[in-house]
Amino acid sequence: MTDIKDGMTESMTETPSAQPPFGFVSPATALPLSPAYLRPVDPVDAMFRILDSGRDGAVPVVQLVDEELSVLMDSDRHRGGFPYLSKLETGARKQAKETAARLLLARRLVHPTATGANGPTRTQATAELQGTITAIRSAPRTVRAHRVGAEHSDTLVQYQFPAQDRVLEEYIAADGMHVFLVSPLAEAAGRLAGFVDPFGTSQGTETSETRRVDMAEVIRGNESMGDVEENSKIVTVIDGIDISRWFPAGGITHDYRPGDMHRHVRDTYFRADRTVPGYSERRLTVYVSDSAVTCAEAAFDGPILRLREVSAEKLLAATTQFTMDDFALPEPVLTQVLEENSRSPRMFVHEAGLRNPDAFLRKPGAPQSTDTASSEETSDPTPEAPATSEEARPAEAPRNAEARGASAAPAPGTPGRGFTIPPRPAHGPAPAGRTERY
Repeated sequence: MTDIKDGMTESMTETPSAQPPFGFVSPATALPLSPAYLRPVDPVDAMFRILDSGRDGAVPVVQLVDEELSVLMDSDRHRGGFPYLSKLETGARKQAKETAARLLLARRLVHPTATGANGPTRTQATAELQGTITAIRSAPRTVRAHRVGAEHSDTLVQYQFPAQDRVLEEYIAADGMHVFLVSPLAEAAGRLAGFVDPFGTSQGTETSETRRVDMAEVIRGNESMGDVEENSKIVTVIDGIDISRWFPAGGITHDYRPGDMHRHVRDTYFRADRTVPGYSERRLTVYVSDSAVTCAEAAFDGPILRLREVSAEKLLAATTQFTMDDFALPEPVLTQVLEENSRSPRMFVHEAGLRNPDAFLRKPGAPQSTDTASSEETSDPTPEAPATSEEARPAEAPRNAEARGASAAPAPGTPGRGFTIPPRPAHGPAPAGRTERY
């Protein structure tokens, strides 16, 4: 017999079972579903509980396949990609996601909170899933490492929360398996270094002098990168983007809502015709051969590529820069980068598409369909900033590009079913009718 209280599982048997991770109620401990299990979940609180669980070391969170994550995110776009789904034709992709939605229900990772004559009319994902999706959508700093070998490729994405000193890490295998874990931010650099150099080739090697290669001359055929590319067995490209300046004062706290960053940029900058603050970014390419690890990074003084063989210590130092504020860019370089990146909304549009904020920017009180069995809403993954205007989106109108006055076309294909989550009760009443879609 199991009693569920305050989101924690307490065994009443003579041999108590192990407590679920993070204190969440797991499907196995909630059959049949109890009223406590059906309580509304605060997705932001769930995110903070997940982040807090990683204070002493890496802790597994959840494992999902492409189809399941796409359904939960209600999007066909993801920073780490959907390697399996991307290989399918449109019809097969839609069928795979419909099957995934059924399996999520069958495994109780998503469960109905209201039913009608034709089945569930409202569903809710578990706190683990809601917290994970919220973290993906809310991280102010992300680092993506895409690794290519002779026979396969895979990806590691780190969603960094500097204020909480945590990182949610996502490993995406070539077959579309997504494995999430949370750890202290201090461990992120070591895990990133281990990903780019999986066989420890840099151990016991020395750091060479930096060689500068003029890429313009390489293109003309007058200069060469040497045998770095030819001898490489593994090539990893690391991209980092820090958009902390786009968040409201105070950053991400327990009062933060997914979409607050987009509202802040929209209301403070776009509507006031002000320039959006710049974002910082950095890229590093790591080549691994049988005997050496070479780091390549663009110089900041022209079309110059800096090449250097590195030891394990130098490799760790390089990956550590991707866990620091503004990626430890030198001050003159950072000033130039921020100035250049504030001139174009390209990255904001890109981030808006990945974070799928459209559902969070609707006018408070606007009606929303909760029929997950028949919902076929299509949201534009890359809306132009003015298109998110509440004036351009009447509460009664459907959420599509034409109704918003957006010039961008809807995303190809139809997003998977969204899972409607009731308003959070923990930090004061939410506006009437306000819901979050997952």
